[in-house]
Amino acid sequence: TSIGFEDPRTKADELLWPGMFGAAEIAELKKVLGSYDAASQLQQLPAPLKGALIKPDGIGIVDALPVGLRMARGWDLASTTEVENKTADWTVGALLGRDELGRIFICDIRRFRGSPLQVELALKSAAALDGNEVGISGPQDPGQAGKSQAASFMSQLAGYDVEFTPETGIYLGLRSIYYD
Repeated sequence: TSIGFEDPRTKADELLWPGMFGAAEIAELKKVLGSYDAASQLQQLPAPLKGALIKPDGIGIVDALPVGLRMARGWDLASTTEVENKTADWTVGALLGRDELGRIFICDIRRFRGSPLQVELALKSAAALDGNEVGISGPQDPGQAGKSQAASFMSQLAGYDVEFTPETGIYLGLRSIYYD
């Protein structure tokens, strides 16, 4: 670093100062903080290396989806209208299913850069293809514009199980696949 510190640790999860903060203290701190805060406070990382909600080692590919999945599609809407810009944000809609054992399946991903009209059409198209039994969750941006956009989408998706919620932390919405 600029102050001349060199990290003496050579192994993953090796403690920097075990005499001050031992394994038991660090384990308790990780429990209290949770995975995201522990990664940021203890490792200066924005997210846990092994994932927080979805563990990369736990992802597999199946030949066919199980019957009886509870389905929901969650949307992350891009905040830019610069469609031609190769660095513009992506709008993404993930269709997830949950089986009776609680396992989550990624059934479909819609990912594109689009104008507000293209985003609107994509939400309606995906809803029509997914069907009325699939829940829809989207973000409600803060302020009047976000409330207006959410109300507009709710109106256009009348007849579907739809929720637009203020997004804070790592809340994903998608209540219809998690709760009755």
